[in-house]
Amino acid sequence: MDTSETPASQPPDGYLSEQGKQRFTITAGILGAVFFMAQIALPYVLMLIAMPTMILKGDIFKQLNVDSMVFWNDSIWFIEEAGKNMNYNLKRIKLREFGAPETVCKLSLEKPSLLAGKDALWIISPHYVTQYTDRGLGKATRT
Repeated sequence: MDTSETPASQPPDGYLSEQGKQRFTITAGILGAVFFMAQIALPYVLMLIAMPTMILKGDIFKQLNVDSMVFWNDSIWFIEEAGKNMNYNLKRIKLREFGAPETVCKLSLEKPSLLAGKDALWIISPHYVTQYTDRGLGKATRT
């Protein structure tokens, strides 16, 4: 049996000296602190960059009026409120095609709601009433 030890001048493979361990620990600690601070600061920096562009653009905020969704003519119809100018779009989703919602027309009415009729889709606002048929949007009548 050979009980001889390896010479002190050559440490075994994978061994780090005390200075190597200390240097690695300091480097890992500094990188850990930097990444920890970055994960705290990065959301604030991204908000400061993104928020002004979103607020100034204004048309990216869209809201669907799901309270007045109706089923008419094999489609689901709804009103989309777009932007800070309160622009309203009449949209539909065709059930047989399973596609993305398509904009049918722009509405110049204030706070419109939908009501499905037999031959027409009625669009009702506080001051006007109009209808949408297969031929298009009818003339608004003051109530």
